[in-house]
Amino acid sequence: MMIDETAYSCALNRFIAEMERMSVANGMSEGDAVRELCGILGVTRIESSVHSVAQCNEPSPIKVIFSVGEKSGEHLSFTHNTNDGRYFVYNVFKRDDAEWDDDTRGRIRSVISLLFLYVSVNRVITTAEHMLFRDNALDVYSTQFFFKIAAELMEKGEIGRYCAAYFNIRRLSVINRNYGREIGTQILRRYLVGLNKGISSREYVCRLGGDNFIILFFKWRKNDIIEYFSGAPVEYNGTEIIMSARAGLYEIPDDCGEPADIMDRTSEALGAARNGSRVPCVFYDEKLRRNIDDVKAIEGLFPAAIRNEEFLVFYQPKAHLTSYALTGAEALCRWQHKGETIYPSQFIPVLERNHSICTLDFYMLDHVCRDIRRWLDKGLNVVKISVNLSRVHLGNPELLETIIDIIDRHAVPHEYIEIELTETTTDVDFTELKRIVTGLRAQGISTSVDDFGIGYSSLNLIRELPWNVLKIDKSFLPDDRDVNAIGIEQKKIMLKYVIAMAQSLGLECIVEGVETIEQVDLLKTFNCFRAQGFFFDRPMPPEMFEQRLRSFMCG
Repeated sequence: MMIDETAYSCALNRFIAEMERMSVANGMSEGDAVRELCGILGVTRIESSVHSVAQCNEPSPIKVIFSVGEKSGEHLSFTHNTNDGRYFVYNVFKRDDAEWDDDTRGRIRSVISLLFLYVSVNRVITTAEHMLFRDNALDVYSTQFFFKIAAELMEKGEIGRYCAAYFNIRRLSVINRNYGREIGTQILRRYLVGLNKGISSREYVCRLGGDNFIILFFKWRKNDIIEYFSGAPVEYNGTEIIMSARAGLYEIPDDCGEPADIMDRTSEALGAARNGSRVPCVFYDEKLRRNIDDVKAIEGLFPAAIRNEEFLVFYQPKAHLTSYALTGAEALCRWQHKGETIYPSQFIPVLERNHSICTLDFYMLDHVCRDIRRWLDKGLNVVKISVNLSRVHLGNPELLETIIDIIDRHAVPHEYIEIELTETTTDVDFTELKRIVTGLRAQGISTSVDDFGIGYSSLNLIRELPWNVLKIDKSFLPDDRDVNAIGIEQKKIMLKYVIAMAQSLGLECIVEGVETIEQVDLLKTFNCFRAQGFFFDRPMPPEMFEQRLRSFMCG
């Protein structure tokens, strides 16, 4: 069979180039790559099958690599072994009008060897990509796949059709603790299977690590996805477990810059969902972006503000309801920055997120002790000052020692300090809280439950811990200006019995947020005689509070 050497050489080079591209790009056809060579070599059909050395295994179904019509009877067979105990059989069929001499058969053998080589390379690459782009433990895509597919969608101009959600499984640690980590993984996998069933093949769930995931899905499906995150049943061993997730969502614009932007925005939205949000799913939008910018600004300014002592102590007096005499005060923080006052609601949540609140709390206690020492040295009749301590401190093994060290450093008698601690929500925190409260009481330092009633209050909180004071949140106070008469009566009943319960346990009661004479009279009726609020005084700087102490002495 006479072969045009120039045409053959050019076709062989194009075949090699096509097969190399096939090894790095999906969707290319082996048949298309070998078509021109088959025409030159008189080949009408190429089939392949995979066999195993183990005789019990049947060969794989025949794969037709190339075909241009019916196959003839004359053909060549070639066998290629692999390292895993398998071998590939290629059958190459002659075109009816072709004649194969030894040279042609040799060329056909070479082409089949190249075909096997490149298919093997492509199989290795596919296996490697599967390992790189799949999380086999949970049968979802990997982080690397997210960046790959997001970049491809951007390049195609399709990313604007998608929404992304960075989500974290809620209470997975509880499931792992109750069922064991292995079963917990199975339950998590079933939850993700349910999520995958609800989306198409062009939507992607990717694992970022641990129980953190990101999903790319079409924007029109966002309500379904949010509903699934809100709670979905997972059956295990006859028990139905409700699984849910917190999520940060981002409706991706057409001009999104790069995949990292999607990751950053969804991560920031998830952070907002975790930190104080009342809803489990938060969208990244302009308002959230401004809030994030504010958070970053506060975090950036805080170290210098501490060094420059921009945080000021204000004192809000506590009054006795029979004589309206001064019985104590609460130390409150104000941030004075470049002539403007920044209020706690703006910076406290931010500082609690990154634990800088611990630095501020110790700063406040130190400055309160300075003031008390100064007033004592002036011979003033000092009252007990309460200082707030964030729940973030719990877990610090040196907390108790640090508090005592600050107080003693200024030679302040322990009787003048009261530490206010907020309610706690977990068993671990409760144990630590008990250690702190017990330790402070042993040192003669009073403790109070701050904002009792607005968190996850537990009777154990006041029954098992040796508190001195129960500080009842203003939300318990009825307000006659409220049009909801039923709500007013419910508040009165709750307030009455909370006060009675606390007093029967030997706790002193104080109610914060008192603003009207009617509220004062109601507290007297319920035998609660200590209060704090705008009806008596607003928070005031140390100099003004010092004058109040002088008036208290004169009175």
